[in-house]
Amino acid sequence: TFWMNNPLATRSLKDNKLHQMKAAVKIGFRVPDSIITTKADDLMAFCEIHGGEVALKMISGHVFNTGDVKNLDCVYTQKISMEEIKERKERIRWCPVFAQEYIPKKAELRVTVVNNAIFPCLIHSQESKRTLHDWRRYDFEKVKHKKTLLPAEIENKIIKLMQQLNLSFGAFDFILTPDDEYVFLEVNSSGQWGWIEDITKMPISETIANTLANPPKS
Repeated sequence: TFWMNNPLATRSLKDNKLHQMKAAVKIGFRVPDSIITTKADDLMAFCEIHGGEVALKMISGHVFNTGDVKNLDCVYTQKISMEEIKERKERIRWCPVFAQEYIPKKAELRVTVVNNAIFPCLIHSQESKRTLHDWRRYDFEKVKHKKTLLPAEIENKIIKLMQQLNLSFGAFDFILTPDDEYVFLEVNSSGQWGWIEDITKMPISETIANTLANPPKS
């Protein structure tokens, strides 16, 4: 039986960015330096090491209701300073904080992978203040989405990571730095692709359908 994706494989990935990051490092990807802590002093030391600013994010994706079922939202990645951490120092011990070094961005990428077919989309997130720190805030009027090409080295690493994680579908998120370095953020085993296909015209859904109709031989 062919799965896209096997539930046993996706269970270990769901809500587990640390597992993904460890696997990505083994493949050879650069990942952001990260910390999970309930100790304010540790977070401040981490922030100081990385220039006084870090990215604060959820360790797992959650949506919440802002009024009714039509108003769902999520917690977006934020850039916070040492001063902001100090202001909230007493609150940190009540809930684990997931922080990463803040990596300057030239752009970002959503790379949709179906079996061995790779569909890279370059997201010009730095063209809008709204999407500077998290492109999921969506500003389609200002933020261009373009089909792009990846270096062969990055494509090979993506396929290796897919194989290592036992995935047949994955939606990868990368940062492209000003020096054109690719930084792995995460892979979503059930990530959205519809808007990418609508804008770029890459045949993602067709490839999914063909893969399900003609599954690869194990």
